[in-house]
Amino acid sequence: MDVAKSNTEKALELSKNIKPLYVEQKPWGRTELLFYSPFFQLNRVYIERGGYSSIHYHKTKENYFFVFEGKLLINQFRNILGKAECKENLPKEYFLEDRYIRTSNDLLLKAKTLSVPALRLHQFYALTDVIGIEWYVQSQAGVDISLEDIIRVTQNGKEVH
Repeated sequence: MDVAKSNTEKALELSKNIKPLYVEQKPWGRTELLFYSPFFQLNRVYIERGGYSSIHYHKTKENYFFVFEGKLLINQFRNILGKAECKENLPKEYFLEDRYIRTSNDLLLKAKTLSVPALRLHQFYALTDVIGIEWYVQSQAGVDISLEDIIRVTQNGKEVH
């Protein structure tokens, strides 16, 4: 048996045994707060196929994703206002509100992790049903992470299949 697979399955089972402190239903699925401190936050996420987050960023925390099951696409964007970049050579789908450009789209599969720095615009999209862990880490010394530090550019939702 593949070691990474067995460790991932063990970690999923262990995470399922942790009783959430708080559960929040979302249009794309649900998030379960498992641990919170001023420096670290841990969530278990269940994302339905076609579910997507808002395009957003966090002011004071780095965002990490780990997939136990499923396929999760993470898009990251950066602001291009005031930049002398040639937009004519890029496909239209790379732009958001003519202000931001998609700089990456990473596909997370089972046992894969991705980090998104504080202040980086990003969005996830579930290609399949996803079970994962999302955690946040303080990005600035002396600044506590907040449950309310999210700045949204668009709304979240779920495509109908």
